[in-house]
Amino acid sequence: RIRSVSYKIKHLKEKLDEIEELLVKKKRGETLDVYQLNKIGTRRAREEEMEKLLALRREHLKSAPEAICRQFGACGNCGVEGHETKDCPRPQRKENQGGGTKKTAQQDRIRNNRSNVQEGKQRTKACDDQPPSSRHEQQDSSAGIEEDQDCPRVLCIAEKPSVANTVATILSNGRKRSRSNPAGHAPMCRIHDFFYHFQPARRKSLISFTSVIGHVEAMEFDEDTGSDPRNLFGARVKKVFETSVEEEEVDRHLLSLAEGRQYLFLWLDCDREGENICFEILRLFRSRGYFLSDDVVFRARFSALSSDSLKRSFSSPGKPNEEEAMAVDARQEMDLKVGVTFTRLLTRRFLEGARRKFN
Repeated sequence: RIRSVSYKIKHLKEKLDEIEELLVKKKRGETLDVYQLNKIGTRRAREEEMEKLLALRREHLKSAPEAICRQFGACGNCGVEGHETKDCPRPQRKENQGGGTKKTAQQDRIRNNRSNVQEGKQRTKACDDQPPSSRHEQQDSSAGIEEDQDCPRVLCIAEKPSVANTVATILSNGRKRSRSNPAGHAPMCRIHDFFYHFQPARRKSLISFTSVIGHVEAMEFDEDTGSDPRNLFGARVKKVFETSVEEEEVDRHLLSLAEGRQYLFLWLDCDREGENICFEILRLFRSRGYFLSDDVVFRARFSALSSDSLKRSFSSPGKPNEEEAMAVDARQEMDLKVGVTFTRLLTRRFLEGARRKFN
């Protein structure tokens, strides 16, 4: 709980720092767009949220072991940062004075964790000893999913949260663990963890199934095109993050899940748009140094959300098709240039008609 709240505090501090930078730009007289002005308007709400999170973390730290409090630079007696437990001005709690209660509880937790890890390793060994045909059907319950399992980890990404949930439910026979991003990013894109035999790794692997919310990138002009529509067709274009991706922090969500994953398995829709989203996700990961080799990137080909189709797709992964993705890029560029050209021509025509009528 303390770690989760700390992640949220860190993320919220980054947002507040961005708002402070925008306020400095505004004071200097720089022009801000509507999105930036709206972000400044959320400053008061974010500050109130920060106060609540800090108070919540102090409450959690009060009941945490002193060793945990030291990790977060806080007092184990009152939960306030800035001084050690022995220097706390408030009356010491009984468990802090004697040390026996906390120490015993901590030893019990360590002993339980060790037994859980040992039990998980025994289950992994028993599953690895079985032939691949039976391992396809065997799934572990959510209680047995531990993050420190010594097995390959695969990140699977679908195009929509509903597809991710359906595929994970079918492949795990309903025995999956669903959770939100611990840092609070993209709450609609849930993470579904389960074990399944992954053919490229040739053994049972820990599968983390999540999703995006459609396209990750959008196309816009990379230079000032002026008011003449004839300039549009020779203008350069570039790809930027979709507004919804930045607002919902889908990019942060994906990057946080890429840490520690050995394989990327893309489950986007099997059409050209899905292929294009595959490479948008790849560009995001590779810009931060993840999944740089094509040998660890795979693509699922499925025609229906049925059990047979999904299991067959999982057992025979393919590769993403870059040519189909480039075809979508070309279509998006033409849509942008033709659409803006018609808009400017219509605007010019209506303005000239309005001047003739009212002048």
